[in-house]
Amino acid sequence: GDLRQGLAAPELGHVDAVSPLSELLQDHDTEVRQAAISALGRIGGPGATRILRAFAASCPPGDRETVDDALTEASIQGDALRP
Repeated sequence: GDLRQGLAAPELGHVDAVSPLSELLQDHDTEVRQAAISALGRIGGPGATRILRAFAASCPPGDRETVDDALTEASIQGDALRP
């Protein structure tokens, strides 16, 4: 479905995938959470960045490196949007 497609190939500007992906940050499965984190980083933009920063404040320790990497990627994506 749409959610699996969002995890498989998120791209810059797929802001419609941000909300469903953010819900996956609460999943009990580490692989699901980390895939959602990475996807949010690839999408970038202010919405994804805000969600990642909020999640970073209370994420499980095992997710922290993935969140940091995703925030770095989201920042790079954000720079790509600037003229």
